[in-house]
Amino acid sequence: MKESYKKTDYKWEIVWKNVIIFTYIHLATIYGIYMACLYAKYWSILWFVALGIAAIIGTTAGSHRLWSHRSYKAKWPMRLILMIFQTIAFQDDIYQWARDHRVHHKFTDTDADPYNARRGFFFSHIGWLLIRKHPDIVIKGATIDCSDLMQDPLVVFQKKWYKYLMPLCAFIIPTLVPWWAWNESLWYSWHFAICRYCINLNITWSVNSVAHIWGTRPYDKSVSSTENIGVSLLAFGEGWHNYHHAFPWDYKTAELGNYKFNLTKTFIDSFAYIGLAYDLKTVSADVVKKRVLRCSEPTDNPTITREGDMASIVESSTSKMTPNILNTDSKILMEKDLQNEESSITTKMIDAENYTQNRSKNYTKIEGWFKTEPKWFNILYLGVLHLYFVYACFTFDFFENLMTTAWLFVTYGLGGVGTTAGPHRLWTHQAYKAKWQLRVILGICYASAGMNNIYEWVRDHRVHHKYTDTDADPHNSNRGFFFSHVGWLMVKKNPDVIRRGRQVDMSDVLADPVAAFNIKYFPILKFMFAFLLPVMLPVYAWNETWYRAFVSQDIIRYVILLNAIWSVNSAAHIWGSKPYDAHINPTENQWVNLFSGGEGLHNYHHVFPWDYKAAELHGSPTTTFINFFAKIGWAYDLKEPSKELVKTVMRKRGDGSHSLWEAVPYPAIINLNISVFLIKNIIRIYLEIQMILEYICFYRQHLSYSVASIVCHRRYQIARTVKADFLNFQSDNSKTKMVPNILSTDSKTLTEKDLQNEESSITTKTIDENNEQNRSENYTRSEGKFKWELKWMNIVYISFFHLCFVYACFTFNFFENLMTTAWIYGMIIIGGFGVTGGVHRFWTHRSYKAKWQLRIILAVCFAAANMNNIFEWVRDHRVHHKYTDTDADPHNSNRGFFFSHVGWLMMKKHPDVIRKGYEIDMSDVLADPIAVFAIKYFMILKFIFAFLLPVMLPVYAWNETWCRAFVSQIFIRSILTLNFTWSVNSVAHIWGSRPFDAHINPTENLFVNCATVGEGSHNYHHVFPWDYKGAEYNSFLTTKLINFFAKIGWAYDLKEPSKELIKIVTMNRGDGSHSLWEAVPYSANKIE
Repeated sequence: MKESYKKTDYKWEIVWKNVIIFTYIHLATIYGIYMACLYAKYWSILWFVALGIAAIIGTTAGSHRLWSHRSYKAKWPMRLILMIFQTIAFQDDIYQWARDHRVHHKFTDTDADPYNARRGFFFSHIGWLLIRKHPDIVIKGATIDCSDLMQDPLVVFQKKWYKYLMPLCAFIIPTLVPWWAWNESLWYSWHFAICRYCINLNITWSVNSVAHIWGTRPYDKSVSSTENIGVSLLAFGEGWHNYHHAFPWDYKTAELGNYKFNLTKTFIDSFAYIGLAYDLKTVSADVVKKRVLRCSEPTDNPTITREGDMASIVESSTSKMTPNILNTDSKILMEKDLQNEESSITTKMIDAENYTQNRSKNYTKIEGWFKTEPKWFNILYLGVLHLYFVYACFTFDFFENLMTTAWLFVTYGLGGVGTTAGPHRLWTHQAYKAKWQLRVILGICYASAGMNNIYEWVRDHRVHHKYTDTDADPHNSNRGFFFSHVGWLMVKKNPDVIRRGRQVDMSDVLADPVAAFNIKYFPILKFMFAFLLPVMLPVYAWNETWYRAFVSQDIIRYVILLNAIWSVNSAAHIWGSKPYDAHINPTENQWVNLFSGGEGLHNYHHVFPWDYKAAELHGSPTTTFINFFAKIGWAYDLKEPSKELVKTVMRKRGDGSHSLWEAVPYPAIINLNISVFLIKNIIRIYLEIQMILEYICFYRQHLSYSVASIVCHRRYQIARTVKADFLNFQSDNSKTKMVPNILSTDSKTLTEKDLQNEESSITTKTIDENNEQNRSENYTRSEGKFKWELKWMNIVYISFFHLCFVYACFTFNFFENLMTTAWIYGMIIIGGFGVTGGVHRFWTHRSYKAKWQLRIILAVCFAAANMNNIFEWVRDHRVHHKYTDTDADPHNSNRGFFFSHVGWLMMKKHPDVIRKGYEIDMSDVLADPIAVFAIKYFMILKFIFAFLLPVMLPVYAWNETWCRAFVSQIFIRSILTLNFTWSVNSVAHIWGSRPFDAHINPTENLFVNCATVGEGSHNYHHVFPWDYKGAEYNSFLTTKLINFFAKIGWAYDLKEPSKELIKIVTMNRGDGSHSLWEAVPYSANKIE
């Protein structure tokens, strides 16, 4: 808390030395920027960017959050790093910095504040360094307790030797490194060092100035500190300054942590992860919420903002989902359905009997007059963006490289579909349901659109539908075209918008892990998919210039996409017909529909917002996109109203412009009269174009002419021509809707008797010699809902190696040295035999016995495969067989192809996997001395046989280059081996026939068989896991190798089932795809 303060008289004195120094620094910075743009080497730029980042981290994570506020604790290695970084920043030593900052917090905005913001922007930014300190600062600074700083030996060391450390770390070394390492000019290097230093200074100073003058004050409006996103981006999270002054001990210095750029928090969390930072202090969600409600002014932030709040909502939201509109399973909603539909999201409900229109909740306007306040940053940003767009349209040559122009349209389409099919139809209106794969695609596509995060988009759109064209509507069209198009982004929100936005239930969005991830990391995703990758691909894929790629994607494509989406809020609320409800503003606008991928039929959408098509017909690109994914099973529960309901509503409430029903013989001609601008010839040409559109897409045109009778006549003729065909099309189409059990995986129908005979447990079956079927153990699912956690290290590692693999496949010349190529295949076979013949058939299933010589060979070959150690592999595989395709299965194929293939390695194991893994008997493996040795020293063996020797042998045996040897073995061979092995868990559990047991997921897959030297006969293997062949026949390489070692006596007691047992099982349980038994001419249809 700030102490009581008494002002004293003061006459300021200029410190001319500082004036001269800072003047030189800023002039040298201008010169340094000029040289950096024209003459600098890329390594020099990267070097000084890295130093700049280190300096900011040293100030924010070191001087500020650690030593000034003690918001966390750090071990000496981290403190040493921060001390070096802080010295690079050259902003006084740690002791003085922390002391002045504590004074600033204790006497904020008084004369005792070193950078008092009440004395103006210039003073709080740099002026406080150009004059002598106010006497109150010296007096009050002496009262500050800094004893904790003097107890830190690193702080004391830096304070003592600062005059030597500072020039060395801030200027001498940064200048000499580029000169010595990559022959940069010493003159240039010096000015780059000054430039870096000056930029760092101004970023830090902006926290004292900009973040105390411009921005919102949601946590404490009694202080000058504000929330400023621009400062936060530049200062790595220091711009959320109103929160920081309210809760200075929070190590995040922001409510949302890394929700919006707070890279300093990421740095601290990284060191906390490895144990060098600890005791991280933060503020509870309840305290923040109470502070906001008690002290804040209205802001754009939602009531629920903290990560903790979001997490708690995700956990409890399963019982809070919006009623029927969010979870109905019906495909076509009839009038009676609409009567019972609880519309908590839509604007208006239609009563099917009386067709009276009611708002979902009465709107009460806030008393008082609302004064609009401009958002100058948005105005400047959007203004410059659109001016650049106009310039680019006149100067950009779209025909110079047609690939770049085509890529512009592709990314435009991806961003448009991501917006319309994602935040709009899926997350806002829940018009259909989507599996996680489709939700990931939609999240990426939406990020490429470059708009707000999903939470803000959905919240604002639900408010828009609930309070359409009132002051609570974020883009109220009653305030004019410009406001509803872009102006609403240039002014602060009406208090009604904020108040109503806080009342919207967003628990369903926060309960979606894909949406929650997208919300949390949206700035990063937006930067990557909207601005970075769309520019990089043309440059690296077809050698486009950086400038043309940037202009085409980040200027032209981005601005067109923004305006196409905005036109739905503006043009489609002002100009057009209203065939479904003439009493609301939204209209049917053909041009908006063309540019926005199907969102322009807005009158229909506001009457039936839960229709996944957002239009009466199926012709839009977004609807086609959703229908495609519905066919492959990724989208389901597609909602749409019945034809009868649409027809009834249109007749009762429409303006008569619907051209497809006999009750409406001509379209209404309304709104815009442009007869003074158009002559007959133009009208005639336009009519021909419009006829084509009408005939193909059933669009309605919405303009009025002086020759309206011609328009009506021609449109009516078109309507009569296509009406019957259209109705027949709708009738036939309705008969082919997806059936409710579209997600069912069984291709046959089980009778009640079959179900009674089917054992209730769901583990893999094993067949004994008496043809008795036993499950190893009944599976009981653990209580509670499992929330998966990602393994980011594995994600980064696997993704990096696969990206390198893709790159290597396009750049590696396999014919340059055939010995190297042959060695790739040789190592794949060696590693594959170690997996299939070793850990799988020998140590896991004990399908044969092996002498110590063979066990050594198997251990070495398995180490070359680059997988887990023998103990973990065998344990997980025994669990997999015991609890196949349950939550206890490590790579449960019921969770989809991606999870069973590689996703199970990218997240922490399900608790059932761990629990059941503990119950597995592994004593036989631990009793094998060779297996124990391989387990104990596996990391060394893996490094030697999977990485070192495979690379060295081509180099020393046939003079291959190190680079080619490394790429061929580490990237190409390793990734192929891993994916071939993973395909047994995924491909061979999803696609293929089931000739031995049709009631389990594992299949017979020829491709997997070829790739894994015999492991693709997986249906057979799960029925007879103890067969050493892993298949019915012994024609595969692994089996032949085992037979070879059996001949020389190193393998013995080879187990396999009798032919009679295989035949009986095939007849009784197979799917009929076995071609060798005459007794099974058709598929089995019951269990005997």
